[in-house]
Amino acid sequence: LVVQGNQVRGAAWALRQIDEAAWASPDGSVEQAYFSKVSEANWSWIVEQIPAWTAEQGEAHGWLPGEYGTEGALPPWQQDYFASTAIAAARHGNEDALTYLEWASNFLVGRFQHAADGFAEHDGAAYLLAISDPATGRVFNTWAEIGATTAAYDWSNGDGWSHTDGDYAQLALATLAGIAELTGSQAA
Repeated sequence: LVVQGNQVRGAAWALRQIDEAAWASPDGSVEQAYFSKVSEANWSWIVEQIPAWTAEQGEAHGWLPGEYGTEGALPPWQQDYFASTAIAAARHGNEDALTYLEWASNFLVGRFQHAADGFAEHDGAAYLLAISDPATGRVFNTWAEIGATTAAYDWSNGDGWSHTDGDYAQLALATLAGIAELTGSQAA
């Protein structure tokens, strides 16, 4: 499993390479069989985790857990990297990737829709979001708590789209376009 216990961007890159190796291998080849099996194992593992992740993440569910350099932080742009891998796999007919994408839409789309709940719209494309208490590991499971703690840590984008230099808003737009295309989501 390349998605378990990895940085989300690393999981995205690794799974994308596995999927692409399966798609590029000649039909009926040993390589195609191997890479398809590895891909299926990763995508099915992800889908199996969805109920537990949903329970832990609460109303803000839909983000892939991973290892990050900052305790208690989630870089949403890494979720966009993983979404691009899911979008590509779903376009190739992977039902588990589509299932993941439909579930992840709650977070990926929702991060731009909960200003009334205390989560600043521009923070949907922030460099980091506060996602858990670094001291206890407790996951924040409301948009309000994520938003308030992100602002308290001075990670909020405020009224702009980038707290630091980067292409975070563009990555989010690509994610929203892929979700809209594959799921028909009007919100995306």
